[in-house]
Amino acid sequence: MLISEAIEITDRIKPNAYGREEKVKWLSDIDMQIYEEIIKTHIGDERLFNGYDGDTDINGTELLAQNPYDELYIHGLKRQIDLNNEEYSKYNNDCLLFNSVYTNFYDWYNRKYISKGEAAFIL
Repeated sequence: MLISEAIEITDRIKPNAYGREEKVKWLSDIDMQIYEEIIKTHIGDERLFNGYDGDTDINGTELLAQNPYDELYIHGLKRQIDLNNEEYSKYNNDCLLFNSVYTNFYDWYNRKYISKGEAAFIL
């Protein structure tokens, strides 16, 4: 899914007053989480990720999680919209949906690529 597609789908499903810049930042945060917690901890996928910003080509940049896991971006954007709108029950539902798809993506990635054997985070 392209950045522009994630934003367009979210805006169609959940009309909101937030701009492209905020949504690109939120998508960048999601992909940074995916990169740090999943991609960097496995062997075989050597791509680098430095985040998205105002100069990122949203019509030509693919997000890191591919279909069928790319719906996590929609849930992630809806989650941020609901959090900023102080709609906490909707936010909680979006978090559950996001976490479910994120976990499914992690499980698939873990089956496809060999883990480096390093902890995803350090306490």
